[in-house]
Amino acid sequence: MALELVGWAAVALTSTMFIPQVLSAYRTNDLKAISQTTYVMLCISACLWIVHGIYKSDPTVIVANVFVLGCSIAILIRKTTASGGFSSSAEDTR
Repeated sequence: MALELVGWAAVALTSTMFIPQVLSAYRTNDLKAISQTTYVMLCISACLWIVHGIYKSDPTVIVANVFVLGCSIAILIRKTTASGGFSSSAEDTR
């Protein structure tokens, strides 16, 4: 039971750490410092963790990564709509 509570505490912290980034992305047009490559990789990683969580029947892994995936997609949508589309790798590192 205690280990499960630790897991849910981690879910809460992991999930809430994305909220300021999402809010900032939608409140401002200053998205230059946000790396599309990082968020694409984060989306892929979250999807893999969701599959792993489903396979292991671990709701903490599933819930955390569904939230992370949603936030990452929201940031990518904002980044691409604000900049007119995905940038190339070279532009992403500037």
